[in-house]
Amino acid sequence: DLLGRGGAESLAAIACGFYDVIAPLLGDEMVLLSPTSLQALLCGAKVVDVEEVVAKLEFIEYPDDETASLAKAQLVAVLRKWGAEAMQHVKAFLEYATAAPMVPEGKIRVQHVAASELLPAAHTCHTVIDLPLYGSTDELEAKFLTAFDNGLGSEFGLA
Repeated sequence: DLLGRGGAESLAAIACGFYDVIAPLLGDEMVLLSPTSLQALLCGAKVVDVEEVVAKLEFIEYPDDETASLAKAQLVAVLRKWGAEAMQHVKAFLEYATAAPMVPEGKIRVQHVAASELLPAAHTCHTVIDLPLYGSTDELEAKFLTAFDNGLGSEFGLA
């Protein structure tokens, strides 16, 4: 027996609970979904359209338009690089900002903070990222990767 003694009963209980939660949300259409489609619906697509993410960015509370434009240029450059080279980082960015590895319905607000020694800080309840203006896109990328390493997957998602 692959599942061991009692494993089949445990798996049946898990399946029953899953259907109790998901079926009311999806209705009869759930039976039409393939396992891959269901996974994408629940967990997000494996590939995210970076330009869709870029379109969701809104830069707020920057001291002037020039600073906001520079911050946007840096973040967009990093997101596009990740989209071409490391899709897992795009999904990590989304999960860091929104608590879900998929493009949100609303905007991702990027809020200026003055202290450039700080890591980007996410407030997932409000879909806000506190983002200092860093000296380069390389520094921005490194700071985000450090924030991901220290924040994603932790009990409270703190960075």
